[in-house]
Amino acid sequence: IFDTGEAQALQSVGLDLTCDIFAVSAATGGRPLAAVALKAVQELQLQSLISQKHWDTFARFLCRIESAYRNVPYHNSTHAADVTARISALLLSSGIWEEGMGECGKMSMLATILAAVVHDVGHPGTNNSYHVAHCTKYAEDWNNHKVLENYSVHYAFILLSDPQCNFTEDWSVHKFQRLR
Repeated sequence: IFDTGEAQALQSVGLDLTCDIFAVSAATGGRPLAAVALKAVQELQLQSLISQKHWDTFARFLCRIESAYRNVPYHNSTHAADVTARISALLLSSGIWEEGMGECGKMSMLATILAAVVHDVGHPGTNNSYHVAHCTKYAEDWNNHKVLENYSVHYAFILLSDPQCNFTEDWSVHKFQRLR
């Protein structure tokens, strides 16, 4: 699913805590997040959680999340790709991956990868204290409580409700709730 340059840059994703995310970003034309997330899911052998017919939908979800990251100095898609690459490497190198290969453990690992992917989506480059102090829409919407974190998770689940991005549409309620 990756071209030669991307595949070469992505080799260490999920395997090495020192993965050069800037090389990955350059190889992916400045869009490293979706590629890193797909590679992490493969390295952790989590593809079975997403039906084959929804693999393209999953990729579309990841691309739309990446597009929603703003071009701010730190909380951008390259940062999210870095967090995703490192958490997947931690899951593999720590032994958690081997212990968690049952269905419940796999779902926990997928949830962990997705949390890394979406954790700062839409981040405006300011912190929660700023939003609370300035009574911004973010602070108002989330009642001054974990303002940006709540926004990011909310955005991800709203996007997941779009049929073009809902890779979970054929999941049972129980399976979806385990992810959520």
